Amino acid sequence: MAVVPMQKIRLCVHTSGASEVLGVVQDMGVVEFSEVESKKLSRKEKTNFEFNYASSRLDFAVEFLSRYDTAKGKLRSLIEGTNVVAREEEIERIAKTFSYNDIIDHLESLEQDLNRFKKKIASLEKEQALLGKWRALNMPLGRPLETARTKTVFVEKKGVSKNRDIDEDVLGNIFQKEGMHFSYRACEGAVRGLVTFFLEDAERAQKLLGAVEYDIVEMPKRRGTPEEELERIARAIRNTEKRIAQCEADIRTYLPQLPKLKILSDAMLWKKDKHNTLASAQTTESVLVFEGWCYKEKLEELRKRIAEKTSYFSLAAIDRKKGEKTPVAIENAPAIKPFETITRLYGLPGYKEFDPTIFLAGFFFLFFGLCLTDVFYGLFIFAMTAAVLYFYRVPESSKPLIKLLMFGGISSSIIGLFFGGYLGISPESLPGWARALQQFDPIANPLPIFYLSLALGFIQILFGIFLKMMTKVRNGKALDGVLDDGSWMVFFVVLLFFGAQQFGLIEGAGEAPTMALYGATALLVITQGRKEKTILKKLFSGVSSLYGLVGYFSDVLSYSRLLALGLATTALAFAINLIAEIVGDMIPYVGPVLAVLILVGGHLFNLAINTLGAFIHSARLQFVEFFGKFIVGGGRAMVPFAREERYVVLEKRDV
Repeated sequence: MAVVPMQKIRLCVHTSGASEVLGVVQDMGVVEFSEVESKKLSRKEKTNFEFNYASSRLDFAVEFLSRYDTAKGKLRSLIEGTNVVAREEEIERIAKTFSYNDIIDHLESLEQDLNRFKKKIASLEKEQALLGKWRALNMPLGRPLETARTKTVFVEKKGVSKNRDIDEDVLGNIFQKEGMHFSYRACEGAVRGLVTFFLEDAERAQKLLGAVEYDIVEMPKRRGTPEEELERIARAIRNTEKRIAQCEADIRTYLPQLPKLKILSDAMLWKKDKHNTLASAQTTESVLVFEGWCYKEKLEELRKRIAEKTSYFSLAAIDRKKGEKTPVAIENAPAIKPFETITRLYGLPGYKEFDPTIFLAGFFFLFFGLCLTDVFYGLFIFAMTAAVLYFYRVPESSKPLIKLLMFGGISSSIIGLFFGGYLGISPESLPGWARALQQFDPIANPLPIFYLSLALGFIQILFGIFLKMMTKVRNGKALDGVLDDGSWMVFFVVLLFFGAQQFGLIEGAGEAPTMALYGATALLVITQGRKEKTILKKLFSGVSSLYGLVGYFSDVLSYSRLLALGLATTALAFAINLIAEIVGDMIPYVGPVLAVLILVGGHLFNLAINTLGAFIHSARLQFVEFFGKFIVGGGRAMVPFAREERYVVLEKRDV
């Protein structure tokens, strides 16, 4: 298929049936609503529905409980996802019968308790870290630090790993110079201790301590010695951790309710979205008016489904406004759909352009295999992706990429047969049937592969020019398409004919290829400058257009990366085998074990890095060299008003 045809529509519905009608639209997911511009209509004042509060509470419960849902392993959860599969009948039943408010209230209370306990542990650990430095101090912390005439402070040397030479004598000299009296009680050498001074000297004393790089430490308000308090803190931490464990155990008792909460959370979101859409509609006293875009082929089905709910409605096709951009959706056959991944990475085409997916599919399939060129690597990729698709419930959004990699594995296995790619094993060591199938040797003779890469590039670029011409023809600019792009196609075909004669592939053609090339060049000069106003400008523009040949030849040369990546895969595989063989022979006893580890680890690394390279560079050839020939891009993706399945995979009701 291609770009899905769209139709601008206007939907008018009586307020009595508006909610049910929007339910149908949301269920089908085929309409994207847009702004209605009308001076004759008004907008209802938007109000906050009870769905907003309920939806936020359910979202909290799902997110909070999901942290403790470890029934699946991390890898299995990553692959399968954590969504719940549910039918509409089940969703409706749960919405009517499941009482969730008490559960959420209890979960909110447990979260508050957890946060309080964790905050307490953080505070205790902070005190523990501080008192741990003062463990040697054999003095109760509850002892008063101020008397009627003196003040005592705890001090600690800044940067305890440096400048430890400031001791009591140094402090004494400094204080005496200022005419102050003090006493110093060391706790840990010259690093920590207690300094006592007269109250009237407090401000000056604190400045002096800062000058000699001592910090005044605020000790926690505790009674016992640091050693005694450290024991009390350790007990308090253990007790608080037990309370946290009990809270988490209580939370896990609600895990069986998580699937229902997920279902309700999505169901409530659907209701909220529907009512917010209703609230934002343009309206008269009794009619709501919506405008938007609908899949053209779904328009009659939508009309029929709405008619089943109410007869008080109007659904009409209307013209799009001037300058309004039509949203884009693409749809392809199941075999081609995985390649939509590449198209979407690039960006959607414009509404009046071709969907490039079906055109790139064969090229990407072939290029991926040419970059990897190994039978066993391809089989491994195919087996792993097929196992994931078969044994795991993969989210629909992830399936296209996994299938694309599976096709890449198939391509690599097939092309690997012709390239003799078997984990870097030398062709001489292969069995007879494998040598018989091999047509290329990328290590011994890479030139044929180089020519093959350039030939494939030439074909794809020529095809891209053809699609550009057809896009113009499709949009009513047939003359421009034929003259602008058709003349380039003629030139490249003639150039190919001329090149074949020069390399001796065609005999007996005489001067025909040369004359044809002169004629094709003249055709380019005439057609490319035809829109200029004067003869000189036409000629100059036509001649300067020949500079485009540099760009086309550069694009063709870009396809040599297919050779480079194929060589890299084969060469690295061969190097891994060689290293493993050397290690196995050189090191007694453990050599064979190390050789096996090198083989397994090396080939897995080679597989990973070159699979990534095959994907990236095969996609790059599509994006830069192919798409640039016929796609302007910039299409805006269609975003239908539909049920967003965050936690639920919805099974449609049987028809």
